[in-house]
Amino acid sequence: MASVLKRKAVSGAVVLCFICFALMPMGCATHEKQVDSLKWKNDANSIYKQQNENKEGSVTVDSMEPIKEADKEFISTDYQIVYKAGEIPKNVRNALFEKLNGEKIAETNEQFNAGCVIRDPKVPRRRLVFAGNSNNSCFVCYEHGGIGLHCHLIIFSVDKEKVQITFNGSYFYKPENIKQLKQWVNENKFDSASDW
Repeated sequence: MASVLKRKAVSGAVVLCFICFALMPMGCATHEKQVDSLKWKNDANSIYKQQNENKEGSVTVDSMEPIKEADKEFISTDYQIVYKAGEIPKNVRNALFEKLNGEKIAETNEQFNAGCVIRDPKVPRRRLVFAGNSNNSCFVCYEHGGIGLHCHLIIFSVDKEKVQITFNGSYFYKPENIKQLKQWVNENKFDSASDW
């Protein structure tokens, strides 16, 4: 009887995932599924410009610049690539974890919840791909599970006084290395993301 109930629960979870796929514009995407989001990208950039037309000063954590502005510096910066969260500067980690409401990110070789069904709530929904450090800039690239598995690229401006998030973007593919990541940024593949 218990095994029948367990099979029904798993079947129900699978059906729920397919329903989510049908109802969500992005669906339960995997690395093999890509959506054309140029319109969304242009809309996000237009909204940003309207909100920031008459503002002066630096970008804050809550006011991110479009990737078109941040990409030039990101592409030209020579980053030291790291594959462990502990190698990301502490002030950058703190800024990111503040946005994640303290949720953890699994290390590159650790298990994480990649799908829309949470099998173990103790396992993080995000997993580090790699990160990069330089004198005045850092980035973190991580996978984010759920309905529509995707990767985030978070770019930080860093100085002695403060850390500012200058871009949060997502894309449905996981980069293999920094060269591919920079190529995708150059090709404007990342959408401005509203989630973290």
